[in-house]
Amino acid sequence: MQIKVGMLAVATDGSCGEIADVVLDPVRWRVTHLVVQPHHQHDEARLVPIDAVVSSDDDQVVLSWSTEQVKNAADVEATDFVSYDTWPHMDGGWDVGLSRVLAWPYYPYVGRGMGGVGYPYGYGWGQSWVGPSVVSTTYDRLPDGTIEVRRASEVVSSDGHKVGHVDGFLIDPSARITHLLLEHGHLWGHRDITIPIADVERASSDSVQLSVSRDAVDGYPSVPFRRHGHAA
Repeated sequence: MQIKVGMLAVATDGSCGEIADVVLDPVRWRVTHLVVQPHHQHDEARLVPIDAVVSSDDDQVVLSWSTEQVKNAADVEATDFVSYDTWPHMDGGWDVGLSRVLAWPYYPYVGRGMGGVGYPYGYGWGQSWVGPSVVSTTYDRLPDGTIEVRRASEVVSSDGHKVGHVDGFLIDPSARITHLLLEHGHLWGHRDITIPIADVERASSDSVQLSVSRDAVDGYPSVPFRRHGHAA
């Protein structure tokens, strides 16, 4: 079965969005969940277990769930105010996936700003603040022990070259990953390459490290490169 980021997600009673990200267990190399969202609406993203997938083809993933079940699934995105040097606090059973800084509402006082005048934003011109810097951060909540991969996730060869981005995975009936689909090339020369999972050294949220060189990557077989339609 082929699972690609950007494929349409189809429930039993109609389209329910698109596959925004893939959640996997990096120890067992198994896909555990899909992040399903309305097109470009990550704040409405839901965590759908891989067991809900019936089949997939070049354009869509078919689910055994209804659109209502998808809508009522666990929210993926959360927002918290945290110190710039700390991580959001998670309840038991959850971990932090991809995160994005939204704003810096408060800065610690650093002595002087532009023109030699202190200006801790959020506290008034010239006022001193010695507390920690606090940032508004939005992040994805993932089941503990899993990581999150998106289309923009970089793939790096063993000799340190960025060889492309993750486009998806090939999985067997038990959802174990057999191959990584790599989007390889430049604007006018894109192709998808299948890389055996045995040649993936490790993966973390938003990053994949290969155990083979860039030259070896160039020799892997290609699969037809195709972009998917999107749900309304």
